Amino acid sequence: MNKWLEFENCLKNTDEVFFWWRDDDVKARKPKLINLTCLRYQSRLIKMLKLLEKYNISGIFAVIPDNFFKWGHPLIKILKKHNVYISLHGIYHINNSNDNGVSNEFPDGCNVVELTRIISDYQHQFSEIFGNRLLPVFTPPYNNISAKLEESLLAVGFRCISKRNTINTAHNNYNVDIDITDWQTARMRSEDAILDELIQLINSGVHYIGINGHHNCVRKKGFQFLDKFFKLTTQQKNIKWVMPFENTGIFEYHKK
Repeated sequence: MNKWLEFENCLKNTDEVFFWWRDDDVKARKPKLINLTCLRYQSRLIKMLKLLEKYNISGIFAVIPDNFFKWGHPLIKILKKHNVYISLHGIYHINNSNDNGVSNEFPDGCNVVELTRIISDYQHQFSEIFGNRLLPVFTPPYNNISAKLEESLLAVGFRCISKRNTINTAHNNYNVDIDITDWQTARMRSEDAILDELIQLINSGVHYIGINGHHNCVRKKGFQFLDKFFKLTTQQKNIKWVMPFENTGIFEYHKK
């Protein structure tokens, strides 16, 4: 069976499904006279924002803080123009792990006190720019973080640490369930692979699904796929795209 048809049948024959969108790696780059990389990534960011807006989908964009206030003024203007939410995405987005199999900017043994101070300072600075569009949510790169640092961030005011659900952990609505990027190629995964994973999630009883996108890795065919995917899902009466972290208590707390 055609995978799109199989996916559509899956949606039509299930109970309510709630999707939400998290897009990582918004990064400020040093301006140059001609910086094609910077222009290319800005163009992809704008395309993603416009595509979400086309289908009235409100996503959360995870921003790398390093050098953002130095070089990120064009990105601030772009993000504030659209109806999206912001979270901090690590500090430098670098891998500090000695484990070759697991990337982690904040591995066990990291300086919890110093990192908590730095991240809290960035949260304050970003709140002055984005106001209530900045959520009390921290998104660690690679979806990994030291348990002690996670505990410390929650103690100073962050409401959740958004990572990824795995088969070894209880499902949390504030974690993403599927990453649409193939990190071997830094491109979007095949249509069939993405749709097949979504079908498996829904059939296994997961009805609150966070999708992790990376606008930097989406090319022309990827945007065409997402356009078709958003169109199909928004046409189903039992499928809803929700604000990030809706029904998790984040917004109830945030709007007080």
